[in-house]
Amino acid sequence: MSPHPCTTPRSTPHPRYLIPLLAALLLGPLASAQEADPDLPAFTQARAVFVQALNGNGKALEQSLEQFPPLARSGRPVGLVALAYLGASQTLQGREAWMPWTKMHAAEKGLATLDKALNRSAEAGELRFRDTPVQLEVKLVAAITFRQVPDAVFHRRDQGRRLVQEVLGHRLFAGSPAAFRAQS
Repeated sequence: MSPHPCTTPRSTPHPRYLIPLLAALLLGPLASAQEADPDLPAFTQARAVFVQALNGNGKALEQSLEQFPPLARSGRPVGLVALAYLGASQTLQGREAWMPWTKMHAAEKGLATLDKALNRSAEAGELRFRDTPVQLEVKLVAAITFRQVPDAVFHRRDQGRRLVQEVLGHRLFAGSPAAFRAQS
């Protein structure tokens, strides 16, 4: 059993299998139909910073925590996706914290933010951002994060598995961009 990033020392790298999966999600091709979206450049920058944070860059994590909130407050489709990434960033903050109570607080805050994104995305219907169904991307970000927090403390591993199954079995999954389907 590998240690979880929220409970391991700062020098412990993130689990090997998480980074390629999130990198594929974050660095997938951007849909040309969405290029006119005014939030796309800011979101693209924020997710690039998030990838750096996943790789252990503490300064990038701080930037990620600053860049996602304004996007998350947007009433546009990017808001739900950014809210999910904000929750993942907040949870990731637990990996960087030194004190156990700070680790716990960061993880709890991130999980609560992810729950909020999941609840809001349930109403998203077929809404898309970057040609990907918003609800599927939110579920996938949450699932990956839930599978990484210590199950003995947060009891989220089963929920993460269920979310992955929901994404794979969802009727919108087949019509999602190939890059999204490949990394799901």
